[in-house]
Amino acid sequence: MRIKKLTMEDLVVLMLRLFREIRNEVADVRKEITNLLNNMDGRINEIYDSLNKRIDETNKGIDALYDLLEKYMKH
Repeated sequence: MRIKKLTMEDLVVLMLRLFREIRNEVADVRKEITNLLNNMDGRINEIYDSLNKRIDETNKGIDALYDLLEKYMKH
């Protein structure tokens, strides 16, 4: 069995292919990270909106209690 030595040209071609594959993998990972961040941002906004809604409802309840207390104190 004879083993052929790689020429400098062969090595350059192999390295270029390797670099291209690495660059494509990096691009794919960047896309995945961007998608994850976008999903997290969306979820954070949902939670923020939900909490604001609950705070508003609580404030309305407190305002209603103050109104009742004020009416009670006047009588």
